[in-house]
Amino acid sequence: CGEGNWDVGPAIPDNLSSLLGGSGAPLPGMPTSNLMPSAEGPPPGLPLSQLFPQVAAAAAAAVPQVPKVDPTALMQQLQQAQQMQITRQARRIYVGNLPIGIGLTDAQVTEFFNTAMMAAGLAQGGTPPVISTWLSSEGKFGFVEFRSPEEATSALMLDGCNFMGRTLRLGRPKDYMPIDAAGGSLGVPLGLGLAMPSSATSANALPLGIRQPLAAPTPTTVLVLLNMVSKEELLNDEDYLDIVDDVRDECSKFGTVVDLVIPRPINGVDSPGQGKAFVKFTQPSEAQKAYDSLSGRRFSNRTVIASYLEPSKFDNREFE
Repeated sequence: CGEGNWDVGPAIPDNLSSLLGGSGAPLPGMPTSNLMPSAEGPPPGLPLSQLFPQVAAAAAAAVPQVPKVDPTALMQQLQQAQQMQITRQARRIYVGNLPIGIGLTDAQVTEFFNTAMMAAGLAQGGTPPVISTWLSSEGKFGFVEFRSPEEATSALMLDGCNFMGRTLRLGRPKDYMPIDAAGGSLGVPLGLGLAMPSSATSANALPLGIRQPLAAPTPTTVLVLLNMVSKEELLNDEDYLDIVDDVRDECSKFGTVVDLVIPRPINGVDSPGQGKAFVKFTQPSEAQKAYDSLSGRRFSNRTVIASYLEPSKFDNREFE
């Protein structure tokens, strides 16, 4: 049999025994303890950790330390996850009539609903309420999931709002089930495609979480553009003038701009209506054209929300 890939071991001298000084004597300068265990072997029952202390220490160090788990915190996390799963049907809404052919993304829809909910004061704590958004492959419809059933119900108030030139249709998913006071499902699907109870003759008579669509806002001559500018942009004179020119130029495409107001901080104090742009046209039809086109558009990487204001409030500078 050939040597293969093995190297050649060192030659063992014939006088090895004499070099060691007889039977197992140490070489000069080496410790006097035996290099090898005695012929009788280790004492019975001696742990391996004592036979090979360095190996045992290295093995112990290599074992990952398991972090301590707080049973109470773990139970709370499990209960929260279970509750989120139970309430999922009640935390989602259907979004239809989305604009197609423009490469719409779920992130854009999420930002739109977050912005609209916070601007309308419908978000709990004034923080973004949307957890996730799913869009169909063709982009005609989708589902938006909120962090609470209450915010999902509030989001239905946006039914009929304008988004990138399209009137959104909002409703409950087919698997929607109301949530009782204890946070559990009542087990009765009340989603899309099901007939309303005959007793539901008004919004107050509808089942929990169901509401009638709101009518589209009545156009006035004053258009309000929300989520337009940041405080930092308002404080910078050059940025502020650029924004005024941009808004005026864009709105002039839809009619005659009579007046334009973008409130700024005064002596470091926030002004009413700050962050919004108020544009007055000669005719409500002109404001409506701008509303249909600009709502849902992006300005400085922010999604714009459009609404209307009574002309008398604009003239008196009663901004909110």
